[in-house]
Amino acid sequence: MNSDADQKKVVAVGDVDEVVFNVMEIENDQTIVNVPIKKRECRFPKEVPHYLKVHKLYSYSTCMVQCHAKYHLKMCNCTHHFMPYYSKQGYCDIDGLKCLTDNFEIFNRLRLLRDTEELRNICECLPSCTEPEYNIISHKKT
Repeated sequence: MNSDADQKKVVAVGDVDEVVFNVMEIENDQTIVNVPIKKRECRFPKEVPHYLKVHKLYSYSTCMVQCHAKYHLKMCNCTHHFMPYYSKQGYCDIDGLKCLTDNFEIFNRLRLLRDTEELRNICECLPSCTEPEYNIISHKKT
């Protein structure tokens, strides 16, 4: 759910795909911790913003999971049962799961929509200062 749409590949049963990607490990000098978050535009695991309720440590991934849970709740009044516990309103019943399914495309593109007026305040996830970056180099169906 946290990857760009162009980094996701759907492979049908019986098909074989070859995906070559690189992993860029991120290492920061320890002094970067002294640079304000706004200026460095990333967060370290212990720099948990006040609005992050679900996880004890920050990462881009944990922030996006919470963002999805928040938006599930906003649109369907419940969250998917695979989400961490987020609200007293609880997990979706069958009607809630239908709502999540009906709105799948919106949830699937939530990361890409985060700067639109409608979702401006929903996903405020900065990159992690420590998470690796994954980039697809090539993709071919064989």
